[in-house]
Amino acid sequence: MPIELLCTSILAYFLFLGADILTRKYSIQKDSLVFIWNRALITSLLASIWLIASGEFRNIPDLDILFKLIGSSLIVSLGIIGFVEANKHISLSNLISIHLVGIVLQQFAAVFLLHEPTTMLLITSGIISLAGLGFHASIPRNVIGLFWAIVSSFGWTVGYTVLSIPLKESNAIWGNLIVELTILLVSIVMLVSKNQKFEILFTQKEFKKPLVIIGVITSLGAILVNYNYQKFLVSHIAMLGIWLYPITIILSRNIFGEKLTIKEWMGNLLILLGAILFLVFN
Repeated sequence: MPIELLCTSILAYFLFLGADILTRKYSIQKDSLVFIWNRALITSLLASIWLIASGEFRNIPDLDILFKLIGSSLIVSLGIIGFVEANKHISLSNLISIHLVGIVLQQFAAVFLLHEPTTMLLITSGIISLAGLGFHASIPRNVIGLFWAIVSSFGWTVGYTVLSIPLKESNAIWGNLIVELTILLVSIVMLVSKNQKFEILFTQKEFKKPLVIIGVITSLGAILVNYNYQKFLVSHIAMLGIWLYPITIILSRNIFGEKLTIKEWMGNLLILLGAILFLVFN
């Protein structure tokens, strides 16, 4: 595995882990869409500044590439919507575990959309991971959170797999800007459709600093991830996500005091086993 991919992925995942923890802490205090549009406003602004400062604003992608970037960004937007909403109904450690199912799902997408090589282990891994989801589904209080976690997992993994196609013909910084602007637009449209107020959180003392930090580390992580999807195989990128889960469990227990039931442990272990089985032994 390329050292460049290893270093950029480790840095990106730690940045996203920090953003996930802060999002978990502050998003549950407000309506999901209100939090998302405030977050997207900051990340879009930062992405625009980054684009101008880098000089890449002169290299506008072709129109067909722009449409592909926007289309795939619509799928990616499901990732943040599902993640913020899932945080209101399920523990962070369970949420990240369910995201590991997305690693297997991403491999299916990579095989069928990008024609990357695979083996029969993919089907076996999928069955084991689905069994893990079954344990979570058998817990009534987890059902709503499970639904949104699956939506989030689908948005991030499949969205970025599809996004990797136009990224290979464009620039990671442009990709980041279009993703964030799409998330901003989607959140605005949904707020308008629900007749909700556009509450500005970053002017409120308790949200100002966390939102800025989330915006900065999310933007840096997104550029690194976009760069990796532009340069490397999706299957190699997905492999590096597994080690994040044990760290998340430790932090979730220490920061949020989360405790898992036996069923939740069983479900998470099966999901983890399914992801490891495919990625390590494939």
